[in-house]
Amino acid sequence: MKIKEIREKRVKWYKDKRYWVSSIGLFIIIIMVGSALNMWEGGSSEETKYTYNGYDFVKTDQGWAGYIDNQYINFNYGPKDVESITIPFFVISGEKVYVLYNPKEKTNGDYFIQRLLGLLKYKEYNAFVACDSEEDCPDIPILNCTSNYFKFYIKEANDNKFYSEDNCFIIEVNKTEELKVLDRLSYKIFGIMQ
Repeated sequence: MKIKEIREKRVKWYKDKRYWVSSIGLFIIIIMVGSALNMWEGGSSEETKYTYNGYDFVKTDQGWAGYIDNQYINFNYGPKDVESITIPFFVISGEKVYVLYNPKEKTNGDYFIQRLLGLLKYKEYNAFVACDSEEDCPDIPILNCTSNYFKFYIKEANDNKFYSEDNCFIIEVNKTEELKVLDRLSYKIFGIMQ
């Protein structure tokens, strides 16, 4: 009886499907990891990433993200974009803080008001919304600057102005610059800018 030798026929490496599938898979993984790293780093350009007063900021599709209190917080503008806005010194004091507004100018759900309220709550202030008059006001407190508690009083104006009056820190803001003013105020509350 003759034993036939069975030889395994070897496929040349460039004709082997497993080689090509593995190569393409590895290539796709490298591209994905590279893209993710580039997106995270935002490139190495100064325009997309910088450190401001010890805080890191990265440009994103939604604006800027700052690494604050061990997490990323989104802003519309980076600190360098709002340096020209000067806000005087103020001290938030008392057991409650209010965001006060005129219901003829703004609503309770206004972005400026809600973002400022959210920021104050994030900083662990006992923060609430209030109106300066009863007309058109929803079921929330009616306050003025002479009443107790610290208040951020938001007013619409032609020019941006910031000043204190009794227990209010008054923010007169031009409607077209609300987001810049809000981010500048946020940076001050976070202690990133003076």
